[in-house]
Amino acid sequence: MKLRSKLNHRGTILKNISANNYVFDNVYNISLSNKITKLIF
Repeated sequence: MKLRSKLNHRGTILKNISANNYVFDNVYNISLSNKITKLIF
């Protein structure tokens, strides 16, 4: 598939702090009991 137009990229990367906090709190910072519950269900 050929692109019809040229892609434009930003020169900088912006942080989304609220998204980072959500992922940390809900993915990486889970207690052992919650991990077991998620595995069961």
